[in-house]
Amino acid sequence: MKNKTLLFAALLVSANAGAESGPPPAQAHLDPLVVTASPVSGRHSRAMRSMTVLTREDIEHAPVTHLEDLLAQVSGVTVQRRGAPGAQGDISINGSSFEQVLLLVNGVPVSNPQSGHLDTSLPVPLSAIERIEIVKTAGSVQHGGSGTGGVINIITRTADSTGAGAGAGVGANNTRSGEARAGWAGHGASARLTAGKWRSDAEDESRPNDADIEKVLLAGDARLGAVDLEYGLGAAREALGAWGFYSDVYPDARERTATRMGWLNAAGSFGNWGWRSRLYRLERRDRFTTWIGEDGFANRHHMKTTGGDVNIQRDDDHGAFVAGAGHKHESIDSNNLGRHGRDLDTAWLYRRQRLAHALFLEAGVNYSDYSDQGGFALPSIGLSWQTSPRWRTFASWARSARAPGYTELYHDTVANRGNPDLGIERAASSEIGLQGVFARSRLDISAHQRRISDYIGFGRGPGETTFTARNYGRYRIDAATADWRWQPQQRWLDEVRLGHSRLHVVRSSELDGSGLPVPRQTWQAQARLAAGRHARMTVTARRPHYRGQATATLADAALRWKTPRWTVGLQIQNLLNEKIVEAGFAPIAGRWWSINMDVGF
Repeated sequence: MKNKTLLFAALLVSANAGAESGPPPAQAHLDPLVVTASPVSGRHSRAMRSMTVLTREDIEHAPVTHLEDLLAQVSGVTVQRRGAPGAQGDISINGSSFEQVLLLVNGVPVSNPQSGHLDTSLPVPLSAIERIEIVKTAGSVQHGGSGTGGVINIITRTADSTGAGAGAGVGANNTRSGEARAGWAGHGASARLTAGKWRSDAEDESRPNDADIEKVLLAGDARLGAVDLEYGLGAAREALGAWGFYSDVYPDARERTATRMGWLNAAGSFGNWGWRSRLYRLERRDRFTTWIGEDGFANRHHMKTTGGDVNIQRDDDHGAFVAGAGHKHESIDSNNLGRHGRDLDTAWLYRRQRLAHALFLEAGVNYSDYSDQGGFALPSIGLSWQTSPRWRTFASWARSARAPGYTELYHDTVANRGNPDLGIERAASSEIGLQGVFARSRLDISAHQRRISDYIGFGRGPGETTFTARNYGRYRIDAATADWRWQPQQRWLDEVRLGHSRLHVVRSSELDGSGLPVPRQTWQAQARLAAGRHARMTVTARRPHYRGQATATLADAALRWKTPRWTVGLQIQNLLNEKIVEAGFAPIAGRWWSINMDVGF
């Protein structure tokens, strides 16, 4: 352990030793525009729910190579990773299950109706992301009840100039990667094409966790008369060594996934009204093969989601009124789960009202109707009070609901059995928070409670050997999160972040031993240092405390040298080579380094 600590300290010292004199870096904007927390776009400081925004600058300097590892850096977010970097990660927000988190790309829902295990298998390279908005509680009324645990919206980049670029990298375990991109902008339109490939061998050939990942995305926008258009087309393919993903009895497994998606968003106005609409299509194929001796047993799934929605808004002197409606069709064709399909129709009303100069109220209701589960109304309310120019408080309450996924309904093996009679999972979420901006820093503190009834989970009773999906009794999660972000005017120090999150879970006794693998508490720290005129170094550390495991320090580091044309980066993940299990039956990947070079034309 002493050697690990010295290695970690040496990286910090080297960054300070290499600092050069020069003007301090410009302060990053602490209050970015957000579009996810409510139907009315606004500033982060006006959101009535706790949230985090990862900007393009945050993404570029993070010591990560894949989306899952980036999200793991956010306080209150737990990513349960398996295999090699980028292979698979289940997302939990404030103790939620991965099925309770709604994932969006440019507002398009991409959460998988089969299983949340595949949610991050997206055709969106990390370099193609402009920012990520993470809402850490339920109640975003236009998204209905799907986001019981929270909402993550990935917003893609478009080109602001015409040009091209390419990158390549190598790393541990024979890692090799490549990326090419091209962009065009002019005459009121733009388009950006990004294609990348990442491949690595297994850390241990007797427990293969190799990965072969390809992603391509075309995203753009255009203005046609008075209408603004935004579009995207993407495809991804993954081939993974899935050792210990879901079973310790038969851990030898492999998984192949293929994803295609497309969307078209439009916005405009007529009179005093504004409108927005979207159409989208998502298709996924998944083949999971379990090897028992020389025999392979495959589960094959083909999922399709098609949908659209429309939103109208009218602003007045006291606030804004929003109404909208949407439709989505989901289907699955599987050799294990069978053929099934269902429709979801939603409608919502929302009002944001200024009650006083610094006091705002929002209230909304969403009605969701599943073709196989019936309909339900989901109200929400929020309050925001700017107590002073630098401080504000907020509070929110919302009901949400989740229909069971196809795996929970129809899965049937010796170890796990679905239940076609499952009902809707319902929840009520409440939150209070405090936010302040002072002395070039920002403080966010929130306390959250989620009460779930008819919780959908796999459990087993006394004497049972098979885990069965059931609607269990009440399930309560208490969570508290604190984040401090400081951007000093120092020549050698750009930014410091500190965070702490704590969870307390009270669940039905029937779920003991099969509860969610979320840490009781997590400490987080991050520092970005100037290591020369063109270089920046980022060091992060997390200490999650999982039940039944020793507390480990998960440290990552990155050194990035950038000029207007060239970028060279070194990333080291799991710097201290810790071995902990976040999900399934395989530990996270050990120390993993990579070197990347990128050039723009």
